[in-house]
Amino acid sequence: MKSRFDATLAGRKLTAAVPEARVLDIKYTPATIADSMYKTGYGSFATMTDRKYSGAAVQIEVEIHEYDPEVRNAACQALMQWAIKGGVLKTSDRPEQRLNVVCSNAPAIASALKWTDRVSVQFTAAENPFWVADTPQQFTLAGPGSWSLSVDGCVDKARVTATIKSGTKTASGSAITSFSLKCGSTTITLSGINVAKRDSIVIGYDGHGFLSIKTGSGTNLMKYRTGADELLMDCGKTSTVKITCNTAVTCVMEVRGNWL
Repeated sequence: MKSRFDATLAGRKLTAAVPEARVLDIKYTPATIADSMYKTGYGSFATMTDRKYSGAAVQIEVEIHEYDPEVRNAACQALMQWAIKGGVLKTSDRPEQRLNVVCSNAPAIASALKWTDRVSVQFTAAENPFWVADTPQQFTLAGPGSWSLSVDGCVDKARVTATIKSGTKTASGSAITSFSLKCGSTTITLSGINVAKRDSIVIGYDGHGFLSIKTGSGTNLMKYRTGADELLMDCGKTSTVKITCNTAVTCVMEVRGNWL
């Protein structure tokens, strides 16, 4: 019996990891939004809104199509091994999106005798509460300059990563000694740097989701950053992007829009 659905976690398909498994259903719980209102100060009628998100969740229901209890148990262990470390999850019915997840409920067989029972594995979002585009939008900009750019998606703000190199197609450029990139209402400014013409600036995120700014050769530039912003652009809207620099640069930006 062929699975109607399939799921890929950390680059490995469920049905390849567990050949005995048949994916019967995939259930989605979208990220939820909770708004709370509070006054800005004593005696003030002005209020502020505090918005918090709880992450998206996914439940994958599987039938282990095997009568032998020992084989069923071994297949369930293989399913647990596939799920337990988490990672980037992609599902067959959302082919253009991905979700970074942790396993929140490991699969278990209630009874080895009930070989037709379903087995469920549950995941919750990690790092980002939303599904994001599997393929990022890419913008190549020749700076200094200013642009109006739109990002796909339907909710909140999307993280921006960027690689900046000296020079453009029409200007040779020189060492980068000051640089600022503004995306919407967020800005990263680097002062007191000296990035060689042959090198680059890479703005991104490490494996734990923390902001990282370094040169292409690996030198950490975080200490030269002024301000506390990471780069964010509104999903489903147009944002102003501005590059300020001491020399001509080419900036390649990538953005993955958020989806519920």
